[in-house]
Amino acid sequence: GGADSVCLLLLLSDLKERAGYTLSAVHVEHGIRGEESVRDAAFTEALCSRLGIACEVFHVSVPEYAARQKAGTEEAARALRYDCLKRAARAYPGGRVKIALAHHADDNAETVLLWLARGSGVRGLGGIRPGRELDPGVTVIRPLLFAQRAEILDELAIRGEPYCVDAT
Repeated sequence: GGADSVCLLLLLSDLKERAGYTLSAVHVEHGIRGEESVRDAAFTEALCSRLGIACEVFHVSVPEYAARQKAGTEEAARALRYDCLKRAARAYPGGRVKIALAHHADDNAETVLLWLARGSGVRGLGGIRPGRELDPGVTVIRPLLFAQRAEILDELAIRGEPYCVDAT
């Protein structure tokens, strides 16, 4: 339901007929922000319904998982998100699956800085990879890595498309 994800969904929806792919959405409600998070999930379901796109919502509890795993919130959220994406991909009847994530150029720059600060060396200079295999037959792609956040917001403004803003 966030700006980046909404923009990606709209662009993929615009292209699906011409490119010949089936499109569905996955939304992970992390159980962190209470009712606001549940509203974001409902927003996403309504957007997908309006666009004629199937949507599966997963409800997880990041705080519980983080406590069990003795992990930080961000790390736990990422692990649970990828687990949900893998489960959705395995359930998809079409075989090979591409999961499009809405990471953009600003995310990439932030990632490079974080990796360098952690001492990653040359590998960190590569930033976020545009694609990688998540599971056999399941590839993660990031088609918005070329776009800056401001461009994404401009596109949504031009379309008059609403999106959710995470208060955290």
